[in-house]
Amino acid sequence: LSCMNAGIIRRLGFQSGMRSFSAAGAKSIAGATWTNILTIRSVTSFQSRTNKIHAELISFLGAVDGTKNGDLRILKNATLGGTPSWAAVDSVSSVMEYDTAGTTITGGELRLPVPLNKAGTASLVIKNQFAYIDIHPGDSITAAAYSANASDINVGLSWIEFF
Repeated sequence: LSCMNAGIIRRLGFQSGMRSFSAAGAKSIAGATWTNILTIRSVTSFQSRTNKIHAELISFLGAVDGTKNGDLRILKNATLGGTPSWAAVDSVSSVMEYDTAGTTITGGELRLPVPLNKAGTASLVIKNQFAYIDIHPGDSITAAAYSANASDINVGLSWIEFF
């Protein structure tokens, strides 16, 4: 157990009713434009019921391979350009769906910036560290990338759903 402000006690680690999932995306980007690599979204209806499941992002993995440094960002509720194509992560056990087909992004709340070298990687454990990224029904989390030149980008997101 860990004690936090306001007398709240929070258990660390997995508990009954917690489910862990992940998704990954990879793209070659043209450069000079923020591009969606992977977006996850909590559905508003799950198995014919209103979704009331809360989730938290727990880790982010990213890699850039190009001729210029790259920037990766985690954005909450960004708008995707192009034609997103949503697919269920696990239609039986998860309230999330994901998209890698969306192209450009606009708006959204910057939750985590991750600058990378032109051939760099990042692996960040988010939960219980330095950031708290919650996901409620209807929310989306986008891993977006930018580089001045063409680059290959790989990202992975992991989260916990609290059933």
